[in-house]
Amino acid sequence: MRRRYHMEEQELAAAEAAGANREPVEPRPAAGVVLSRDVPGGPEVLLVRRRPDVGFAAGAYVFPGGTLDAEDADSAWKPSLDEPPAAAVAGAADADGHPARSFVVAALRELFEETGVLLTTRASLASAELATARSALVRGERGFREIVSGLNVRLAGDRLLLCARWITPESISRRYDARFFLAEAPREVQVAPELGELVEHVWVSPREALERYNAHEFPMLFPTAVTLGWLETSNSMAEWFEHFLAKEITPILPRLRRIDGQVVPLMPGEPGYDDKGGDG
Repeated sequence: MRRRYHMEEQELAAAEAAGANREPVEPRPAAGVVLSRDVPGGPEVLLVRRRPDVGFAAGAYVFPGGTLDAEDADSAWKPSLDEPPAAAVAGAADADGHPARSFVVAALRELFEETGVLLTTRASLASAELATARSALVRGERGFREIVSGLNVRLAGDRLLLCARWITPESISRRYDARFFLAEAPREVQVAPELGELVEHVWVSPREALERYNAHEFPMLFPTAVTLGWLETSNSMAEWFEHFLAKEITPILPRLRRIDGQVVPLMPGEPGYDDKGGDG
């Protein structure tokens, strides 16, 4: 996989212009869902493409997700949420007091808002009822907890498994501390991208996504590409869940470096990661 970070040249140039004494932007807590399904050719993931005129990751294919809302951390969620076992979300909580549960709720909310997919303990919900509820959420007319309560469902947070935690490089102007949760899609899943921020969605195997990414046909953020790289050699979702349940999830902060005239993202522990220069 060729190493690159979406819009990395512009971002690093802006950081360098600001000088060595610049203060990195504080990363905002965020969560997303690696929604997946098994098909005859092997497992696929859902990616949504952001509009080319949005402020972050413009034009890139990403996992559905976004930042935490204040309501996501509300303890009042407990009666309306089937929580994952502690082992499934180990590493999700942060030092600012956000419990793992808040990121699970945020991930489920963002998935519903961006794709129309609501993971609940009920087998099915009327599509018209879901569409009305989602529209109210997107327009800010009703909060997510009110919507879940009104639908008389419980969120299926126990279907989520933490598979990655990425922190945006220090030079990027918008930074996030994002948790990615692996989840299996409902059997008859229907996806409808929210067109205020998105232009399309695609179900794609990790291998195909990376092949197109390397051919410069499929723009992605570096964390998205690396996460897909962890998935591409497995033959089923069961293998994905087994792998990540056994893996210790720790925050990963890539750094951007200029190498042979190219901006290259480096992972912790790689040669040059701790060198001076670049964005950290």
